[in-house]
Amino acid sequence: VYGGGKNTDVNGDTYLNLNGGLYQNVYGGGYNGKVTGNTTVIFGGNANKGDVFTSSPCKVYGGGNYGPVEGTTSVTLKDNAVASYLVGAGSGTNGTCNGTDINIQGGSVMNVYAGSRNVALPEGINTKITMTGGKAEALFGGCEAVAMTGPTRIYLLGGYITRRIYTGCYNDVSALGSYNSDRYVNGTTALYIGPSTEINTSTSFDEETFNTGVF
Repeated sequence: VYGGGKNTDVNGDTYLNLNGGLYQNVYGGGYNGKVTGNTTVIFGGNANKGDVFTSSPCKVYGGGNYGPVEGTTSVTLKDNAVASYLVGAGSGTNGTCNGTDINIQGGSVMNVYAGSRNVALPEGINTKITMTGGKAEALFGGCEAVAMTGPTRIYLLGGYITRRIYTGCYNDVSALGSYNSDRYVNGTTALYIGPSTEINTSTSFDEETFNTGVF
């Protein structure tokens, strides 16, 4: 599902509000076409309700697929909705935007990236995650597998984190088991934790809880 167009530009804002059904990929932007305004994606209700969040095929992007968003993006997860990924920006070449705002009010999700997946974002953009409810395995203030320049902010005001929290980017692991060192945030990062947040800090070494904690 795309809020934008296919091989064509959308001059203005886009708005998606999905409250039922089964999805594999949701984009606030377009496919190979830009959105000149802002994008909004609300993923709630019973969307993908039967999925297990750690293995769901569903990925929700605020941005586009090979298409830029010239404004900012907003992604909200709520109610009983389930996704494996929430990504503030888009994916693929030009899946960029000029600021992200992810809100987790309910539902469940495995990985949350306030930045992008595998695409460099413009310098100086702001990324933000605000969590007031729901369940997430991992939060990242930055990007997956790519560096970024700009401030990241994570506000944990409620909900349950089952594994880990990073204000920076995710480093891919090479075939030799080493981390790729160029996945950094060049800018300030900040994490705010409120008293209503539950965070798993188990020290066991099973697959689900390994590397738990706040980083």
